[in-house]
Amino acid sequence: MTKFHFQVRNSDGSLSETFEADFGSSEEARSEAVRAAQEMVSDGLWHGQSLSNETFEIVSEDREMIEAVPFQSVVNFD
Repeated sequence: MTKFHFQVRNSDGSLSETFEADFGSSEEARSEAVRAAQEMVSDGLWHGQSLSNETFEIVSEDREMIEAVPFQSVVNFD
């Protein structure tokens, strides 16, 4: 298992939340980032907040950026 760091980058460039978790691969970490982003967007909409400009950043154990997952990319409004 590898430790991945997840951070939420706000539209103003600041970080609002960070957490870490262990996954077997970067693909598993990305799947979790997508699931968490969907949940956060859903919760935000329920509370009247728009999170459309937020991004989940997946960072490796040695602090290298692996991927950025924009919240806009995880929700289908059609």
